[in-house]
Amino acid sequence: MAAIEQHLRGLLRAGAEEQREYRQQFSLLKERVLKHSWLNGQRKRDIKDANDVVELCNICATDFDLKRVLVRQLNITGDFDILKKIVRPSGDFVRPDDIFACGENKPELKASSTDLQEYRSLLSPEDEDQIYLEQLGKLKIRLSASDLIDDITKGLIEDCNGLSQPLRAMEC
Repeated sequence: MAAIEQHLRGLLRAGAEEQREYRQQFSLLKERVLKHSWLNGQRKRDIKDANDVVELCNICATDFDLKRVLVRQLNITGDFDILKKIVRPSGDFVRPDDIFACGENKPELKASSTDLQEYRSLLSPEDEDQIYLEQLGKLKIRLSASDLIDDITKGLIEDCNGLSQPLRAMEC
């Protein structure tokens, strides 16, 4: 009986921790959405009054710019993993349609072949560069950790500045 009681206490603590993390992420997301100067007074009040991510999606669903900001925040930063799973339970890229579906309390839409193109169209050139550099860094780490690549090639990979350079280094 004590083991069951201890397990239940652990579940309650984990639930409380997740709830606290949800609240922190939700507050941070609202703060980031509110920082945009083009928001009018009524939209700001609506966003401040939102009690959960579903209400926030409902507010943002009808405004193209707000929806774009919300999609970018959920996909790019990685700061909102709990909220992202509420909007898109599968954990894939959040699309503008997902914001609308979440706001309407409808189930997640199925992925389409145009998801990546739609997502990329929402990115600014700076965001694309940031994602490119992050992916390049991860690729360099993976290649450097490989046992199949000799030390000279690993050194060339670490010194490269773009994706075409590691490919040339591996051809040698």
